[in-house]
Amino acid sequence: MAQIAETDILVGSSRIVGRLRVDAGMIRSEAGPLEPRLVVPLTIEMNSRPAAEMLVLTRLVAHLHLDNENDPGSEVGLPARLDLVPGFYARSLPEGHGDHSAELRFQLSPIAVHRLEAARHAGKDSLFQLRLRCEVEVAWIRQTWGAMHSSHGRAGTLDPDDPFKLQLGLHSELSHFWTVQVGTLRIQMEPSAWIANVLPGFGIDSLRLVEMQFPPKFASGSSAKSFDEALVAFNAKRYDECVAKCRGIISGWNKSLGATKARPMGKAIAARQGWAKDDARIEWLNGLWKSLVDMGNAVHHPESRASSQRVSPYDAKLHLMMTATMSEYLSAVAR
Repeated sequence: MAQIAETDILVGSSRIVGRLRVDAGMIRSEAGPLEPRLVVPLTIEMNSRPAAEMLVLTRLVAHLHLDNENDPGSEVGLPARLDLVPGFYARSLPEGHGDHSAELRFQLSPIAVHRLEAARHAGKDSLFQLRLRCEVEVAWIRQTWGAMHSSHGRAGTLDPDDPFKLQLGLHSELSHFWTVQVGTLRIQMEPSAWIANVLPGFGIDSLRLVEMQFPPKFASGSSAKSFDEALVAFNAKRYDECVAKCRGIISGWNKSLGATKARPMGKAIAARQGWAKDDARIEWLNGLWKSLVDMGNAVHHPESRASSQRVSPYDAKLHLMMTATMSEYLSAVAR
């Protein structure tokens, strides 16, 4: 069952004037894998106060944390901000509590989504825990103009000191409190709710994110220029050129590690790592590396391939990703 997270809004360090509430079961995501956002529905409740002491929450900034909310390193994504001045909806009322519903939108990156998922899978508890560290501004509405006022059964009158009369609608004078504190919202979410409500909006129901350290550096220089050129060609839908540009990265590794046709990449790595001659990884790497070399050569020398052969976007993407993945692997094992 979804958990309700609550925390008090304190003014002057000790006086409770309202509270914040999050229903974990209503959390969702949106915008897909390229521009993911976590949407956290929030209820702002202001305690009842006399009309002459009306309080209003004017601004709220929320920070999303995976763990200790006092550790900046545990924060995920950009802070979510709410400007609550228009309409003054999050205010106290003379009779009953004043509730205002809003939505916090945390702009994330694909890496931030990966951090969320890694934390969820690493958790030992059945509930996935997140923390919201909030900062708020609270003000006293000292006086309001722009409306007819009536008293003791007499007809409504306008304040003579209001130069705008009814022309511009309601407008108020605010007095902001210096000391306002809000406790941390500790959100506990069931895995089933996260999987059903959050992962689809991130695109993780159809996409898995894998971190890679790229572009790597090798003895003959950096592969950044070649990789950038290949990526530009891919985005421009010049798929033959994309594959051809990867040849610079492949050539760089051959020179850096001393791999040749007579001494293929698997043997070059085996010599560095001290692998046994019958280690299965040797032929495995030889085959993977040969496939990259052969495809790059086929595109670079069109006279050697069939006239009907064309590099599709899927071919180019596979070759580009294989080159990147192999480069990350070689960077790690060839140190």
